[in-house]
Amino acid sequence: MLLFIAFASCSKRNVDVHRASTLHEEAVILESRTSWANEPSVQPIEYESPNADVDEDPVLILLSQECEDTHGNRSASLQYPSLPNFPELDTTAFSAAQKDAITDFCRALVQNAPIDRYVMNDSLYTIVLFKYNLGKENLSVKDITDYVLGKPFINEKECQCPVRLFLNDGTHLDVNVYLARSGQNWKIQQIEYKAREITK
Repeated sequence: MLLFIAFASCSKRNVDVHRASTLHEEAVILESRTSWANEPSVQPIEYESPNADVDEDPVLILLSQECEDTHGNRSASLQYPSLPNFPELDTTAFSAAQKDAITDFCRALVQNAPIDRYVMNDSLYTIVLFKYNLGKENLSVKDITDYVLGKPFINEKECQCPVRLFLNDGTHLDVNVYLARSGQNWKIQQIEYKAREITK
């Protein structure tokens, strides 16, 4: 009500308003000369889920709709966080089995636990090569303190996952870990060692 009074008093329209002794009396005069429109009835907004993967939560549905253009394509404005010189941190393409396989392996590295069980039996040499490459830089598995996963490349037979390994001296190194099917499971087939990042 006070907002309307402020607007009306500042609008400079040619309205014959007698000077009242108080602000309250002036407001009464203005209100008596104003025709009020009926307040429109507000209908609840019904949201329709754009796809079957979105729960019936209006907030999630709105977010999903905002991330799609008029053709149903995902909006370029939806961006995942990223690190310098590393793929975006989007792991949504992993299946649950793939995600478990790579995560368990990386946790074992950080905890300095045995990692043979996560590698295919005919690919155990890849662990030897990985440790050899670490040794050439005066590093060992014990120097790995943390990790992050990057956006994978996946086809029917193979899953390539970028992994950034953080070291206890503040530097990091990047590797590509390749997963392959082993029966119903996914196991590591190869660890591709990439250059170590020296800049802290």
